[in-house]
Amino acid sequence: MTLQEVKQRFFAYRNGNTADILRRGGSNFSMIFGCELPVLTGIAREAGTDQELAMKLWNDSTVRESRLLATFLMDSEALTTDDCVALANSTVDYEDALMLAFKVLKRRPDARQILDLLPRGSRQYMALRQHLD
Repeated sequence: MTLQEVKQRFFAYRNGNTADILRRGGSNFSMIFGCELPVLTGIAREAGTDQELAMKLWNDSTVRESRLLATFLMDSEALTTDDCVALANSTVDYEDALMLAFKVLKRRPDARQILDLLPRGSRQYMALRQHLD
């Protein structure tokens, strides 16, 4: 699946009501399609694990759905500890921090070490801790 195909899916499955609720709730993303997690899960099943696409999506840090879908596509075994810390430190919202922790970081044997490398009290630390405790 290409980045363009993914973006077309976001547009096709956009949900204005959900997007409005997220904006009112204080989401830090400047672009929100409002796609719900079951939709992203379906797209992820089609795309499979794809580290290259995952990183393109992760680097699209202004789009909520790009960030969330990226966590589904990442291969946690292909990442180094430093990669994981950098990913965690680059989150822009509590939602992408939670998804990174839940879909990628908690599956790693060095998850506690990654947690120890994050600033205590940061959203990244709290998200990972929530999934490890």
